[in-house]
Amino acid sequence: MVKFAKGDPLKIIVGTAMLGTMVALDGDGATTYVICTAALLPIYRRLGIRLQYMATLLLMSIGVMNILPWGGPTARAASAMHLDVSEVFVPLIPAMLAGIAYTLVVAVLFGLNERRRLGKICPTHIAAIEEGIRELPDFRRPGRLPFNIALTVALIYALIQGLLPLPILFMVATALALLINYPSIDDQKERLSAHAYNVLAVVSLILAAGIFTGILNGTGVLDAMSNSLLYVTPAWLGPYLAPFIALLSGPATYVVTNDAFYFGVLPIL
Repeated sequence: MVKFAKGDPLKIIVGTAMLGTMVALDGDGATTYVICTAALLPIYRRLGIRLQYMATLLLMSIGVMNILPWGGPTARAASAMHLDVSEVFVPLIPAMLAGIAYTLVVAVLFGLNERRRLGKICPTHIAAIEEGIRELPDFRRPGRLPFNIALTVALIYALIQGLLPLPILFMVATALALLINYPSIDDQKERLSAHAYNVLAVVSLILAAGIFTGILNGTGVLDAMSNSLLYVTPAWLGPYLAPFIALLSGPATYVVTNDAFYFGVLPIL
């Protein structure tokens, strides 16, 4: 990013939004924020760019990319409503693209403000930052980037087209990625171990959610709660239930936590 920006705050800030979006493909907000902050904080401090711009853009990027099926909310919603994840996620892709575009627009506005305030950064500062950039870690495979991009595009295409159930698509793609990038069994084990924490957390969550919703359904609690909600809901609200849920979900997920909303309130709605 530093080499591309050539001391232009606008390019650095737009690059921040792009970097946050790409790293957020991991689907985990905390991981994304830690990685991006560690990479960008020295650059922002050395060049004097406002840190709140970085924080804002990273949070916006994470908010958009958290909709990915492996990010949590989509998996929670699909599990609570007993739907395939692709049925929930694919219609959200246009909204995600709009969110990414809006994030980039905000980044441009921030960058223009900083360009007017700071101007172009001194070349000696850029050289000092470039000297501090670390070498790529051993597990990186820059030479296989074309294959990895092609595999990712093919996976997204298959996901959108619904060629196979989402779990099968990701299992096949993961197996191919491991086989081509890390032929050694030891390297494959190391990469799987590095991502096991995030994977196991989501899997455990879905299993627990299935048990929870099963108990609510089997005991009749869910039906009773649904009937109570219908009783207090005015008839005129019926045609506007979708925007009502959109307005309700924002504050509700803060008040009752994500899990309580997706597995307790969403099935009732």
